[in-house]
Amino acid sequence: MELGKDKLSSLVALTKQCGFSISPGVLLLLDGHWYATHAGLLRLAHRRRCSGIRTALQMDLSDAASERWVFKAIAYKSRRSRGFAGYGHADPSNVPSWLHGCELRIAETRAVNRALRKAYGIGLCSVEELVSRPRNLLHKSRHLTRCMGAACCTPGTTRTCGTRH
Repeated sequence: MELGKDKLSSLVALTKQCGFSISPGVLLLLDGHWYATHAGLLRLAHRRRCSGIRTALQMDLSDAASERWVFKAIAYKSRRSRGFAGYGHADPSNVPSWLHGCELRIAETRAVNRALRKAYGIGLCSVEELVSRPRNLLHKSRHLTRCMGAACCTPGTTRTCGTRH
């Protein structure tokens, strides 16, 4: 995929402002907008020596019967940090139908992403926080995150990441 001059300059600006590396699977361009990935946020936190991330299911806001889950995550930039909190919510109404049953994990991932974005001043939304997106775009982002940008497979084959092309 060839990036236009404007998208390339915004990518350069993002890497300078936010501290992202230009590595495959860190930032994704979807529908003309840049998004951070969960893997990219975790790498950034590791590079900046994040002290830890704590997550907790918010039982009073969650409902197992309706598959509605709410998590709170706190990212600690240092041992002395009071932490940066983020909440993540997922239920069948904001998760693609082919991912139903994964709401609990999606809620936790969204919470962690929001906490990390707050801790490190990242103004970008993460791809995992998007409520609705076409399946083919999510497939591309999942493939890039799993394969870490390895050359795409021949159509009809399966990579070691398990993604069929």
